[in-house]
Amino acid sequence: RSLCQYLKEESEETGILVTMDIALSRWYKGLISYHEKADARTLFLCYEDLVDAFQQEELFYRILQHLFPGIDNVYETFQMPRYMKNMLVQQQANHSVYTGGHASTHNVEVQTRLENLVKRFDQELFNDTIAESNAVFSCGND
Repeated sequence: RSLCQYLKEESEETGILVTMDIALSRWYKGLISYHEKADARTLFLCYEDLVDAFQQEELFYRILQHLFPGIDNVYETFQMPRYMKNMLVQQQANHSVYTGGHASTHNVEVQTRLENLVKRFDQELFNDTIAESNAVFSCGND
């Protein structure tokens, strides 16, 4: 049977455990390994920051600060190119708030219950790997 069929037929707890195991082995493991080997020249960015039009200008300056650490005030030294500013203004005008389009449900009670399962299993079975990774990379909790 397929993974989707398996998850459909099993309990929420089993589904969460399987999904966490897949995420940890396919994505977190490599990212954590890379982070442990990275040096000061490496800057980790969150996907949310790259696609959020309201975060991109701050991200632009964060990247510049990383590339030019000796410059005290990158805001005064560098100016965002006009074409980038215009693009951001346009993106911000068309910005829509994320409504959980990729979530399995929009039911807040179910989302909270599943999130609590993830937190509990992460703590009890996965040595807080997800929580620690989210803290290290300063990304969202999803």
